[in-house]
Amino acid sequence: MKHSFLLLLFFSSLCQAQFQFGLKAGLNSADIRYNIENYNPPAALGYQAGGMVKYAFCEGFGMQSELQFAAEGHKDDRLNNLNWPLFFRANWGNFGIYGGDQLSFLLSAESGKGDYEKSSFGGIAGVDYQLKSGLCFDLRYCFGTSSVNREFVEIADANGASYYGYTAYPRVFQFSIGYWF
Repeated sequence: MKHSFLLLLFFSSLCQAQFQFGLKAGLNSADIRYNIENYNPPAALGYQAGGMVKYAFCEGFGMQSELQFAAEGHKDDRLNNLNWPLFFRANWGNFGIYGGDQLSFLLSAESGKGDYEKSSFGGIAGVDYQLKSGLCFDLRYCFGTSSVNREFVEIADANGASYYGYTAYPRVFQFSIGYWF
């Protein structure tokens, strides 16, 4: 029994050393790209904040996941999402590069949640830099791979023309500062 406890303690200390937890916050520049000619609302500045965890498979390679609140959308309609990115990462010293997927859940929209899907998928790609103190800087691009609009919604462009069944893909540039514990 004593040896089993020591063995369990040893393996749990190894696993704990491979996990790292942190917090982050930053700014977004977000827009939604529509497949409607002459209809592209200007981008909007927003913010994002949340927690992050990363797991190292080996030296220089691992996975990272986050859970973050993000103000996205565009200047005409602000969307508040709960984003859950999951991605693989490679590290060279303090510098990291990563890419993966993101699942977003719509929490609220200025125009009402009825115009948008409850959830959407996307991809992310980015780079980060971590200081030895734990402070980190992150720059990423998030792009929608599923349309966020509902098919029955009508939209009118600047000329007054109405459209149904259009597609709308979010695009977001994020800059954040975080801290790994």
